[in-house]
Amino acid sequence: MKKLIRFAVGGLPGALMGYLILFFCEKMGSEILFLVFISALTFFAKESMNFFIHKLWTFQKLGNGEIREEISSYFREMLFSTTISTFLFYVLIEFSSLHSVLSQVIVNSIFMFVNYLRTEKIFKYQEKLGET
Repeated sequence: MKKLIRFAVGGLPGALMGYLILFFCEKMGSEILFLVFISALTFFAKESMNFFIHKLWTFQKLGNGEIREEISSYFREMLFSTTISTFLFYVLIEFSSLHSVLSQVIVNSIFMFVNYLRTEKIFKYQEKLGET
């Protein structure tokens, strides 16, 4: 439970950055496809930040021995998650009257626990590889 809380708190800077990018880009245009495109682009910025926060703080993995494998696994998992969450984001803003930032908050809240389990698995798996 402690790591889940650390995961949620550690993800706040990346999520906040994503919300700010979405908010300011929405001022440039409110077309649904533009917002979905911006939502997907913020993935790379926020997940880059989140990777290092989760590696060093949430899961306290200080070694760099398998960082390439961790980065590769992490971005592959998050890309899968982001593809599904971007579709859900699209559905929420297209078929409801929710604001785009509120829609993103809802989507992020749904995926936080799933992403926690997937991220924990990545760091535990890489830890086991280093033991052999």
